Amino acid sequence: MRYIRTTKKRTAYLKRHLALSSLERVDIKQIERCLNYFLLVKATIDSPLPDEMDVMFHGLVESYISMKVIDVPEPAVINRRPVALTFDDVNEDTCYNRYRFLKPDLWRLHKALKLDEFEDGIKVHYVSNPSKYNKYGTEEALLILLQRLAFPTRFADMVSIYNRDINSLSKIFGWMNNYIRTRFGHLIKNNWDYWKDDFEEFAECIVRVAWHHQASLDCGLC
Repeated sequence: MRYIRTTKKRTAYLKRHLALSSLERVDIKQIERCLNYFLLVKATIDSPLPDEMDVMFHGLVESYISMKVIDVPEPAVINRRPVALTFDDVNEDTCYNRYRFLKPDLWRLHKALKLDEFEDGIKVHYVSNPSKYNKYGTEEALLILLQRLAFPTRFADMVSIYNRDINSLSKIFGWMNNYIRTRFGHLIKNNWDYWKDDFEEFAECIVRVAWHHQASLDCGLC
């Protein structure tokens, strides 16, 4: 693909490296003056240029074209589709610090949230066009949610980890929040029937820990 070089002001930003430098612009102006001079001579004598001048004329034309026209290779087609992160990709050394879960517990949590039901991944629909959507892996979505909730993290800081843009990370996080609140919200409200049978045991554990703590303080004072 051939590209006509111009000044930086008239060159698109992404092609700025192809623009003419200041020295090249000076050389081109000098070549243009010489070419105009040869054309003027040719028109004045109304005959072909002498051999020496004709060689110089063609040499200047080649130099002018080589400076103004450049061959740019066709851009390679690169598949920039992000690779979804999975639990297997998580480093065991940093797993707890980043997600507040040990690596074996990630699969348990994934199953407890019934995310394995989404075999083809979750579908996050566009707000402007609900008929269109993007699909994401459930393991990746859970990791994004956990990291966002573990400690104050900006989406911009997570881009390099998940190879997703800020907009996609925000949509995934919002989908996971809405899914958990919709499907498991009943567990944190009006849930007396869910754990009333264990209430007495919970109370005894709290009392036992309180007495143990008080005994430790008494021993320290003695």
